Amino acid sequence: LREGAECVGATQGRVLLYADDNGVELEVAGAVGLPRDLAERRIGPELHSPGHDAVRRRVTIAMESTEEWQTRYPALAELLEGSPLGAIIAAPIEYEERVLGAIELALPAPRALTASEQDVLATLARHGGLVIDRLRRGEAEHEARVDAERANQVKADFLAVVSHELRTPLNAIGGYTELLQMGIRGPLTPTQEEDLRRIDQNQRHLLSLVNAILDFAKLEAGRVSFVLSDVPAAELLADIEPLVQPQARAKGVALRHDLCDASIRVIADREKLQQVLLNLLTNAIKFTPEGGTVSLRCAATRRHASFSIQRHGHRHSRQQDGKNLRAVRAGESLAQHA
Repeated sequence: LREGAECVGATQGRVLLYADDNGVELEVAGAVGLPRDLAERRIGPELHSPGHDAVRRRVTIAMESTEEWQTRYPALAELLEGSPLGAIIAAPIEYEERVLGAIELALPAPRALTASEQDVLATLARHGGLVIDRLRRGEAEHEARVDAERANQVKADFLAVVSHELRTPLNAIGGYTELLQMGIRGPLTPTQEEDLRRIDQNQRHLLSLVNAILDFAKLEAGRVSFVLSDVPAAELLADIEPLVQPQARAKGVALRHDLCDASIRVIADREKLQQVLLNLLTNAIKFTPEGGTVSLRCAATRRHASFSIQRHGHRHSRQQDGKNLRAVRAGESLAQHA
């Protein structure tokens, strides 16, 4: 605005921008040399001005004398009564075929504005459109980022509350199971002991799933952490097998667990590794036909350990096997993010 004023020798001026998306009202975004009542207000279509014409017609409006602009804009002349203004020029502010507003400049004395001066003002208006668009995009991106952060915080708070509500009954189940295993209600039969062991395992697994939900929220926020420890591979697989055995039995799939060497140990986050293997096993059982077999085994080299899950199906077509394999691979891909 100041550069434009200096170029044409103007003493007063203002930048008008649309106040809303409807493109009806213009508001003063910046002013030079104007009284406060004209520099701090919204301008509706009822107050016809050179800026409105420049916006509506998308051309530069130039008036050489006081009489000319007073005749064309009587409402403006009434507001500026007594002001020593001569020529007035207004140019639309555009960016990428969109009209954002207008720039108005008033000279202290009547005179003709040269084509060069009008071109300079039009160029400044176009440059202003680029700057204004970038500023608005920056504000929109900032608002979107703030909204996304606020939504993530709401989700994290919700998950924290839900996980707390789930932990309470799960901890109670674990506590009562431990009391029963201690024989506080009387001696247990071997079958009851086995049932309680499975209840305890599943309770711990559900508790780990609740923690996994919280880890997922932390992962989205970039705050996930891993608790690395020395994990015996044989013990890990032995804990996983009872969790999927009911599903395999219901599906009519044999679950074969090849015992790991007791010396195989890995450095990993036990809960996360268990969840990955459990997801793979669950998908393998799901997509293995009745009468098939799913085997689980582990092996080790000098520096690395590996876990493998294999499916052996019966009485199913090559086409169906291909569909099942793709489904298991999809499950494996998801499990890698567990």
